[in-house]
Amino acid sequence: PGSFGRFERDRGHVLLEIDLRYSEAVASARSLRRVAPAANITFVSDAATLRDVGPSLSVFDVVIRAEKAFPDLDVHDSQGFRLQKLRGGLASPYSRTIFLDSDTRACKDPGATLFPLLRTTDVACVWGGRGNHSGASAGVLAFSKNARSNALWRHWEAVYRTVMQRTRREQPSFQVAVRKAKDEGLRVAKS
Repeated sequence: PGSFGRFERDRGHVLLEIDLRYSEAVASARSLRRVAPAANITFVSDAATLRDVGPSLSVFDVVIRAEKAFPDLDVHDSQGFRLQKLRGGLASPYSRTIFLDSDTRACKDPGATLFPLLRTTDVACVWGGRGNHSGASAGVLAFSKNARSNALWRHWEAVYRTVMQRTRREQPSFQVAVRKAKDEGLRVAKS
């Protein structure tokens, strides 16, 4: 982990493990590596999970311990897991990031579609779905690190904290945060 030979600060992919399914994150990274061999891939997870991943960490370019990235969160608590995802955008080491849930599988290079959208927008996300996953999706999204997208992450956490005792679903709060950030100037593209 951390072999910075391919690492560029300009753009990369972040996989954030929030459900102790590290094998999913490794499989996701491997699928991304197959379709985008030069991708910069960062993995964020707690120390125990990182130990469990062991030699498979070599699929990642950068590894970030959640306890260091989010020192005020109990990263082992179920709500702490969710809050890590909400702060993932702020923890990204890249100026342009594609965030992928750990259960995603890349069939083609997401950067080929999403990174070009960031030339004229702050955030690009998949739209559609049904139920809690209708509207803007937080499972696959691209963003430029700037004040407008940083406001989106802060809004998302604030909205989620108001409902987190009743639900573990962060998707509806993401959609509310997107609308609020758009009102403040966030430029969003549908991909």
